[in-house]
Amino acid sequence: MGAALLREDLIVAQLASHKRRVEHSLETIRRAAEIGGVGIAYSGGKDSTCALDLVRRVIPSAPAAFFDSGCEFASTLEMVAHSGVETVTPRMSMLDMARYAGWWDYASPVDV
Repeated sequence: MGAALLREDLIVAQLASHKRRVEHSLETIRRAAEIGGVGIAYSGGKDSTCALDLVRRVIPSAPAAFFDSGCEFASTLEMVAHSGVETVTPRMSMLDMARYAGWWDYASPVDV
């Protein structure tokens, strides 16, 4: 597995074009906050980690939630714990839901 942050990433972050895109994103979040509440769904991946960072730069108290399907990698759960987002745990895991609904080659749905 490669490094989490490469030298090239640091170079790109200094480019004027990148800084303009980041500022555009921050301005979009500011405008959204003027219209109403802003929250974020967090998956623990790189895209939602960046989105969480941008939202929290503008609205530090913005609510953020992670949906725990019960099928996540340990590394994802570590990112979630480190990010300070609320974890939403459903009554059934994704595997239980698949079994219940008859998905993913489970023979048949469970009768209610």
